[in-house]
Amino acid sequence: MTKPSEQSRELARLVVENVRDFAAYAKDLEGHVLSWNPGVGHLLGYAEDEWIGMHISVIFTPEDLAQGELDKEMRRALEEGRSEDKRWHVRKDGSRFFANGLLMLLSDSEGVPRAFAKILRDDTAQHQTEEELRRAKEELERRVAERTRNLAHIGETLLREVKERRAAEARVKGLLRRVVVAQEIERGKVARDLHDNLGQELTALKLSLEILKAECVDRTDLLGQVEAVKGIARRVEDELDFIAWELRPAALDQLGVEAAVEKFVMEWSKHYGIESNFHAVGVAGLRFQPEAETNLYRIAQEALNNVYKHAEAGRVEVLLERHPDRIVLIVGDNGKGFETNAAVSDERRMGLLSMKERAEQMGGTLEIESGPGAGTTIYARVPLGEHV
Repeated sequence: MTKPSEQSRELARLVVENVRDFAAYAKDLEGHVLSWNPGVGHLLGYAEDEWIGMHISVIFTPEDLAQGELDKEMRRALEEGRSEDKRWHVRKDGSRFFANGLLMLLSDSEGVPRAFAKILRDDTAQHQTEEELRRAKEELERRVAERTRNLAHIGETLLREVKERRAAEARVKGLLRRVVVAQEIERGKVARDLHDNLGQELTALKLSLEILKAECVDRTDLLGQVEAVKGIARRVEDELDFIAWELRPAALDQLGVEAAVEKFVMEWSKHYGIESNFHAVGVAGLRFQPEAETNLYRIAQEALNNVYKHAEAGRVEVLLERHPDRIVLIVGDNGKGFETNAAVSDERRMGLLSMKERAEQMGGTLEIESGPGAGTTIYARVPLGEHV
């Protein structure tokens, strides 16, 4: 009967000889092959009689031999008892495969090194898969990096364009402010000229008509004509006063936007025969920056003129109200209204655009609420802190 130790050695031999997925062999301390298993033939392509006695360097690639990888492997096994490696090897036919290897030092009972045992496993498929994954990852990282650079470039371009646009908008707003200031100065000059020059001429005309009337006391046929001319002179004077007020009311410079808007609402109501009411909340006695006062006044003026031209309204409510962080001008009418998303006349569109630009010039907003048959309400909201 076979002893257990002999049986174990026999089983180990059978395992080594029948495992074909691994190449297992022994080599002496100089690297010459001492034994083999069938896996050597399957993996490396050598017959037993070719393999025994061959120097193991034949399966190393020229590059690894040039870098001394074989000597490093054997030296590491001598020093540490084992050496693991993953590298390309060469078959008998010259083809290459990627192997996962383990080199172990074999020593006798006294610890003297006698030989090496080497086990090789073909990991070419797994290595190729890993390489493909690595290349795919590198390609993905390259594309991500390239895309990131492109996005960064686009971001920089957009940021530069935004800065340029903001600078251009600032220049346009600055130019617009200067135009508005120049326009208001010119409006004031024209209003004063109308009042001073034409007003004096109208006063002289009325005095002349009074003298003429006195001289025609016996000419009843002429008295009626003189009175008619006096009526015309009064209407011209009233129209002249209203035009001068529309151009640049003195109250705007002297008393502020509250008094100017209230006076304009009253004069506008009387001139066009449309019932109007003005309310002010929290602004009594306050003065704002001249630009803010002028623009708020012009928005109220444009809104009321739009009411007269387009709304067919019977009543208008105007509110000037101070909030903690803003001042609000509201102009509402009970007119026919309009669909805010629909096309409007060029004249109305220009009026709405002018009001919107004036509000935005002060950092504010203009909102319009309207609908067919529902009247129209305009809200102009201006930041308070920047303009008080």
